[in-house]
Amino acid sequence: MKNSPLFQVFARLDKKEKRELKKWVRSPAFNQRQDVVQLYEHLLKISSPDDKRLRKEYIFQKLYPGLPFEDEKIRVCQFYLFKLLKSYLVFQEAQRDESRRQIHLCEAYNRKGLGELYEKEWHKTLHRLQQQPQRHAEYHHQHFQLRKEYIGRTLREKRSDDIDIDTAMQALKSYYLSETLRLSCSMRSQQHLTRKEYDLQGIQEVLEMIEQGDHLSHPSIAIYYHGYQLLSETENSDHFATFRQTLAAHWQQFPPGECRGLYLLAINYCIRQLNRGQRQFIRQAFQLYRNALQNKVLLEDGFISKFAYNNILTLAIALSEWVWAADFLEQYKAYLPPDERQNIYEYNLAIYYFRKPDYEKAQQLLRRVEFKDRLYNLNGRSMLARIYFELDEFDALASLLDSFHVYLRRQEQLSYHRDNYLNFILFLRKMLRSNLSDSSTRQELQRELGDISAIAEKKWLLEQLK
Repeated sequence: MKNSPLFQVFARLDKKEKRELKKWVRSPAFNQRQDVVQLYEHLLKISSPDDKRLRKEYIFQKLYPGLPFEDEKIRVCQFYLFKLLKSYLVFQEAQRDESRRQIHLCEAYNRKGLGELYEKEWHKTLHRLQQQPQRHAEYHHQHFQLRKEYIGRTLREKRSDDIDIDTAMQALKSYYLSETLRLSCSMRSQQHLTRKEYDLQGIQEVLEMIEQGDHLSHPSIAIYYHGYQLLSETENSDHFATFRQTLAAHWQQFPPGECRGLYLLAINYCIRQLNRGQRQFIRQAFQLYRNALQNKVLLEDGFISKFAYNNILTLAIALSEWVWAADFLEQYKAYLPPDERQNIYEYNLAIYYFRKPDYEKAQQLLRRVEFKDRLYNLNGRSMLARIYFELDEFDALASLLDSFHVYLRRQEQLSYHRDNYLNFILFLRKMLRSNLSDSSTRQELQRELGDISAIAEKKWLLEQLK
């Protein structure tokens, strides 16, 4: 059963969700099968997919003691529990959006012919929708649905009444433009990552429609319009400036998850500029991260990703914001994913001390870190190699380079990272065999290093040769 969709979904529920699901499964309104309740209770005891109690035969004897095993019988029981689980998840998602629930309630009143209740609920729902602060694409979508519902009822019940179709059309157009631009930004971002080509011809019509009308007054359109432009025109910094201004002015009009994506869009733009040598974008990216932290939109499900944690530290160090960086590492340690918290914290603290530099503390931390992430593994070994070199601990360095080389040979999936670090090992070994006190030898090695395009830690290697 461990590979069944039922167990995969059940295992991802948190404690609160499992408690709520228990009420759902035990309610006669949704379930009247006792074996389904027993199956739910049994799954509550399982914490590992390798637990032998997940075997069908074991579960069957718990649910139907004394009966001969029937695969079909246990499958039916699983089917009903999974059906209940899916209906609970749908209900849970519906509870997240009050406006959408109210729209469905209006639809239900309309179908039941409850005209007076419908009118009261519809106006209350419209007022609540207009009073809420968010003005993202989904707001326009819900506004359109609500207007469309009212138009349909009016056409059926009150044909002579004046119908406000213009407002519904405007809401639909705002939703269409916002969502089209948002998806186009996603496609542009994917192009930068994967080099995959998308058909973006239709977006030009949307851009022209926006530029010819008064659509940029809507934040959900303006933010993605400028976002798309900065993803398309990397040389034009005007769109980046306007995007930042729009985000700073209207970030509260987007839900936290979408707002986080907007900040990351701008940050990734800065990183691409940094990769092109535009060093002034270090401060820009750092400030965007700080704003996202201050506005409390960088956390996802209450946690900060290890990539954001590391990126923020790296940017702070590049700007010599040492005190801020140390405070950040301590303050946001509690927001790291629990299963990796100590490891991620100590790895980044090692980077902090390495760059300071305090090699002794960096070494102590790196020796404690478990490198589960491959890129952490590469950078951690590289840091240790540089520390050993700087401290003239050449025996330890030689041993590390040997083990590092063996590790890389086994990691074919690392693609270009693997080649970069293999070249780093080869060149560092060559430096160890060379007489670096001789200026002509150093100059020759510098020329040779300059001809190598794919090599990790090239800047550090050049610094050692100078």
